[in-house]
Amino acid sequence: MTLLKVRINVRMDHGWLKKWVKTRREIIKQLLGENPEIKVFNAGRGYYVEIKVSKQLPDHNLNMLQLLLGDDHIRVKRNRLLISNKIQNWNDFRLDQPMPTHVKRAMSHFHIN
Repeated sequence: MTLLKVRINVRMDHGWLKKWVKTRREIIKQLLGENPEIKVFNAGRGYYVEIKVSKQLPDHNLNMLQLLLGDDHIRVKRNRLLISNKIQNWNDFRLDQPMPTHVKRAMSHFHIN
């Protein structure tokens, strides 16, 4: 089982959000051939979305799939750096939380454009 995490930085009315969830489900059906479980949580400026799929995905592919599903672009870039530095739990960090010191040190040699 893999847990995808997508952050959406925009508020939507119920109709838009339903359509967004439906299209994410279709994207995953096309790419992975399965019907995912999707949970949406309110967050400050938008939503946090958790998507469960049965397939185990490598970290790089998981981060790329999160981008294709609409994840925050800055979060995707940061996750790429965390993955390349072999940081465990790279997908647990949120942009609105302070970054742990050991992660800051690991990323200090990299620049996000």
